[in-house]
Amino acid sequence: MLAETIPRYEFPATSLHELALLSDSNQMLVPSLASTPEVAVAVTEYCNGLCAPLPRRVLDHQNYTAANVSNPNMMISTLEAKTLSWIARDRKAKRILEIGCFSGFSALVWAECVPSSGGEVISLEIDKEMIAMANKAIREQDMQDMITVIPGPAAETLQTLEGEFDLIFLDADKAGYITYFETILARKLLAPNGVILADNTLYSGLVCIRNEHNPARHETTSVAVSDYLIAFNKHVAEDSRVDQIILPLFDGLSMIRLIS
Repeated sequence: MLAETIPRYEFPATSLHELALLSDSNQMLVPSLASTPEVAVAVTEYCNGLCAPLPRRVLDHQNYTAANVSNPNMMISTLEAKTLSWIARDRKAKRILEIGCFSGFSALVWAECVPSSGGEVISLEIDKEMIAMANKAIREQDMQDMITVIPGPAAETLQTLEGEFDLIFLDADKAGYITYFETILARKLLAPNGVILADNTLYSGLVCIRNEHNPARHETTSVAVSDYLIAFNKHVAEDSRVDQIILPLFDGLSMIRLIS
């Protein structure tokens, strides 16, 4: 298949159509809907319009975040929020751990998915400004009994958590992904039928293509961060305790589960 026949970062294809033809089974290997930015926007808006809406109060906080932080792109998109919400509801998650809270938007999304009685969302965050913003939104939406934001380095906090989580969302510093993953498994924080969702695991495609076909190759910081994700993806793939699927959605979404 593709990974076995094409050297890393050196795709010979010059178009999505040509790249698709490289498959032994002659099936599309890459998402082709977003062939132009205009198509990407139209498809996203179409999907958003036909998916169940997020509550107005949650969207209000998303809009507030976008207007009041310098890096709103660190927040998950509306469609990704709906996707994650669908997964959590489908799995009937009661206890969710989020590593990387940012402004609290995703924590509010998770809180809508767990049972109102007995449901719990724990979110880890190191940035004091973001913690303050998240806690303000949680108080305003009267979610204090359901959402707990724990300040401090996630690697340290993970060592103190007890019990199992049905869903764990990784969306913090990418350099820490392997450490978080290993701690989660070592401390048995993931329920036997639980799932780890890791965000940004394709990182603008820099994990697999850095030639002239990827304009993100010029972003030195992004290239450096993608090295951590290359290591993480490989680390998980080679771990016999789990299996994963990496979906070419958003900026890459990995779903990881325990094999046993």
